[in-house]
Amino acid sequence: MVVHHVSLTKALRTPRAFAPIAMLVYLLAVLPILALHRFDPSVFIIAGDRYVDAVKLVSPIIVRAHSDGYDGQFYYRMALAPFAFKAEAFGVRYDNPAWRTQRIVYPLLAWAAAFGRADLVPLSLFLLNLFGIGVITFFAVSLTALLNLPPLTPLAVLLWPGLIVSLTHDTTEIIACALLLGALDMYVRGRIAGYAVLAALATLTRETSIVFFFGVFCVEGIRAVRSVPWPESWPRLLLAGLALAPFPIWRQMQFILWGQSPLNDAARDNVSWPFGGFLHGIAGAISGASFGGDHLAVRGYALAALALLVIFCGMVTLRLKTAFRTAAIAPLAAGWLPLAALMTMLATAWVQTSFLRAFSECFIIGCLIIASQPPPQWIGRALVSGCAFAAAGSWAICVESLRF
Repeated sequence: MVVHHVSLTKALRTPRAFAPIAMLVYLLAVLPILALHRFDPSVFIIAGDRYVDAVKLVSPIIVRAHSDGYDGQFYYRMALAPFAFKAEAFGVRYDNPAWRTQRIVYPLLAWAAAFGRADLVPLSLFLLNLFGIGVITFFAVSLTALLNLPPLTPLAVLLWPGLIVSLTHDTTEIIACALLLGALDMYVRGRIAGYAVLAALATLTRETSIVFFFGVFCVEGIRAVRSVPWPESWPRLLLAGLALAPFPIWRQMQFILWGQSPLNDAARDNVSWPFGGFLHGIAGAISGASFGGDHLAVRGYALAALALLVIFCGMVTLRLKTAFRTAAIAPLAAGWLPLAALMTMLATAWVQTSFLRAFSECFIIGCLIIASQPPPQWIGRALVSGCAFAAAGSWAICVESLRF
């Protein structure tokens, strides 16, 4: 038992050792789904026939009948031809083209990984996210060492149930988190140019990332104003600001390309008053309208996961005051606070397992903040156990929902 504990601790402190272990665990987790569908990775696209016409597809994928499908079908469409800006092409029709195509990096990388071959796109979408799990692990371990955090911090990060949801739905959260952690690793090491590049890519992968990096920019701005050696601080501020520039430029291009803003009526419906969507999600879990219907176990899981999320956010919030006074952690706190505020204003994310993947960036950064001021051991163990429960429940729901 002691030997196993020492081996685990050593692996957690070695990025190159723990990353492939994490990828293997997640691969094993999705094997039941793949086996059920003859190892066809297109099952993770979750294409629905209301937006995907199987007859017109350039390469066959699994298409659900009488279904709206899921977000992955639109990333699949972009990965087929990232720069073909047509509302309907290759058998796929966008529901909201300007909104969908603003998240360009994940499908662009999948297109490149598939060498432009349509038949390889389903596999590249899945493998890219699986590789992203390894990247998240690598940088979580690296940041744990750089920030002198407890060695179990990367394990807590990987227990977030939103990662398995994203992996089994071909969505953008994993790559966005990988780029975000990579940018933070560069930032902590003082490599601001590398930080700016990775941060910009993260914002083009998932738009919520820009809120976090704006918080980092504000910290750099305050430090630049207070700094005496201006030649050292202002270039950092400039690069931190440049990291924010590509996203609004790309978003404006969506208006030019599609004749509509990504922030149209459909997108604005995703935003509500603070905690409005969250309270609606709780009501939906209790009544079964948003979670599980008549499945009491699923509804109970949803309520437990929401409660865990509230406890987690409370723990992070209690540490913010001290975090802002700690030079290395202050940028994380400055980014987490507006990101968490944004999460409270999401309206449509608090249904089914969507809130788990939507909260991924917020959770991962929150883990680093909590670890910077470790709670009593029993609380830490309870939190990790809760995350393990949530991850197991999320996996079970994903496996069951993809049994068709």
